Amino acid sequence: MVRAKQIKVLLIFANPLPERRLELDREERQIRQAIERSICRERIKLVSRQAATTADLQRALIEGSYQIVHLAGHGIREGIFLADERHGCHLVPPAGLARLFQGHPALDCVVLNICHSLAQGETLTSVPFTIAMDQEISDEAAIEFARGFYDALGAGKSYEEAYEQGCTAIALTRPRETTLPHLLKHGQCVAPINDEQPEESWQEISARRERPYIRPGRYLIGCAFDLSGSMQASIRSEGEKELNRLQSVELAWRELLVEARNSLRESRARSLDSSIDLFAYGFGLRSVPVCDLFSLLRAIREQLPQAEIEDATAAKKQSWRRQLSGYAETSALLKSLDLGDLLSKSQRVINQLGEYRAIKELIRARRSTILARAEALGDTTLSLDEALDLIDVPERWRIDLTVLKELVFGATPSRELFEELIRRFQVELQQRSTPPTRTLLLLISDGKFAQQDPLPLAQQLQRMGVTIISCLISPQDLSDPRQLRNTIAPSWGPEAAVMFELASSLPEQSEVWRHLLRHGWTIYPQARLFVQVNHTTVLKEFVRVVLSLLEDSEAARAFPKGW
Repeated sequence: MVRAKQIKVLLIFANPLPERRLELDREERQIRQAIERSICRERIKLVSRQAATTADLQRALIEGSYQIVHLAGHGIREGIFLADERHGCHLVPPAGLARLFQGHPALDCVVLNICHSLAQGETLTSVPFTIAMDQEISDEAAIEFARGFYDALGAGKSYEEAYEQGCTAIALTRPRETTLPHLLKHGQCVAPINDEQPEESWQEISARRERPYIRPGRYLIGCAFDLSGSMQASIRSEGEKELNRLQSVELAWRELLVEARNSLRESRARSLDSSIDLFAYGFGLRSVPVCDLFSLLRAIREQLPQAEIEDATAAKKQSWRRQLSGYAETSALLKSLDLGDLLSKSQRVINQLGEYRAIKELIRARRSTILARAEALGDTTLSLDEALDLIDVPERWRIDLTVLKELVFGATPSRELFEELIRRFQVELQQRSTPPTRTLLLLISDGKFAQQDPLPLAQQLQRMGVTIISCLISPQDLSDPRQLRNTIAPSWGPEAAVMFELASSLPEQSEVWRHLLRHGWTIYPQARLFVQVNHTTVLKEFVRVVLSLLEDSEAARAFPKGW
């Protein structure tokens, strides 16, 4: 019985997904009515926070002492959704929630009246009682549970008895409801008890639900990568290895293609008819403003075959070694001074730089031939598997990147790029009129377009049905880059403003939200598919959005629809 003690209840209602409205006002009304008509109403005090933010929840726990905290809103297995002070939606992970509730000795019970909140409840080991849901629960069932729970609490029943009465209320009014709340003691589930052994373990079920697959359909992804001089600048990355911007883009793109292949394989395992084709442009090269990258790579491999590169590399190394051997007396002196490691270092430098120098000399002789051949090859569109075959030979791909570095780093055009993109999408769509093809464009640039405003041409692309995902590689040290915003921030420079305007709006697509929110992103209402980054990890997360726009998963279908 809890009748003898005062109970202070904090009600937190959060609904940061405007198009997936919950009936939270009705839930609060049912709770208040249950307490008002109860025999213990003088001993139970309710404190309510509507449209609560993370700051509201934290402040309430700092300023008051509560026996019960009741949270109602949206959730997925990775966390619960709360808004920030600017109404952006972000995910509070289980570890963050557990930390929030630590150090509150008066707290007896946390009610997570939120779909998929069991993972969060299991982390609340400092809380004597937690009530949480392991699946999606309907609004009606959640409201009925709250009514039954607080009816019993108002009658002086224990938390275990109140939990049972809440479950009974669901059984009486929602007999077809398949999800029942779980009762946990210090993070351990004690009810309901299921003695049946499931065909799949929890880990197996979770892994299956998490595996994304490409939705049935035909997809065309165009990529436009800035290869102007600014891409030589460094970018922050994990670990000690320093990368320039071009290397970071290449890594993000490679990971995107590999993950796309995995998702496509999952689609095929489900007997879904899905396909992804790609084309890619580089813009800002030294010799030409815009170039088909796949055609350029094919031209490089035709004009610089592997065997010829190996012969030139061997000749270069042999020439350097002959020159080094001419310093025999110097070598003997270094050894006598215990400086023989300098000789070893010289040999390593010869091995490491020999190939690079040999390739540079070959490019000087054949630059115009390579570019002419790339132009003659015209448009090259590849299937996903063909694109991966092109870059999946590590030794050859390393050589290709070395060659590219000698051809790129010019100025940043705008008119030529977008006119070429419009032409290309028109040609591709004419060739694939049946069945309809969904089109996307991934644009990565420094935003320093050298000529006219690209927005009118970008808008023409969008009218053609092309979704534009825009990423600005920024020189600024960004404090909070993981945001999809809906307005231009006053602190942004002109490059960020231009790239923001080029981006399409975030469609109502749950896999994108799920991907970004689980990585700690904040998404604002009517957000644009734009971000500015100065870190390799953030770049990879955002580039992955291209694939998320095409994906689905069982876990995503349980995700609350919003925006």
